[in-house]
Amino acid sequence: YLAIEWALPVFPPFFFFFLRFLTAGMLLMVFVRLRGGAGPSRMQWRNALVVGSLMLGGGMGLTATAQQSVGSGLIASFIAVVPMMVSAWGLLLGQRPSRLELAGMLVGLVGIVLLVQGASFSAAPMGLLAIAAATLMWSLGSVLQTTHLPLAPGPSGFASEMLCGGVVLMLLSALTG
Repeated sequence: YLAIEWALPVFPPFFFFFLRFLTAGMLLMVFVRLRGGAGPSRMQWRNALVVGSLMLGGGMGLTATAQQSVGSGLIASFIAVVPMMVSAWGLLLGQRPSRLELAGMLVGLVGIVLLVQGASFSAAPMGLLAIAAATLMWSLGSVLQTTHLPLAPGPSGFASEMLCGGVVLMLLSALTG
């Protein structure tokens, strides 16, 4: 989040992540193809578009948008709750967390409470809305990727997600100026 904070005075939020993910996706896909790996199928590309739009376009793009008016400490507190949101989405889609996962979330929640105890946070309402939407979108994309929308196996799946997410971020950047 520190890198985001350093980049925001130079780049608009969606443009910054468009550059990051499109470049990383292209480099990773070239690496996969040079090593003789198979590219994603049409269905896997479609899945990568949905997951990349949610996780990278919405999740990362809105996180950077929120960071323009919300402190990085509060952003990190929102992000720390994502495992619980993933679990909630999973419950809606028929997945139950194990006892160990529940224990891990409880320890994480206690850690968040200890970290923010006594801290005073101030933030613009639109920034809070953006980070709340970002965490919801990221967690939904995470669950869909593992339950209903599988990506291509290995690095090819990650590359296709970054390429699709990068294109979505490019479009959002163009739409937001």
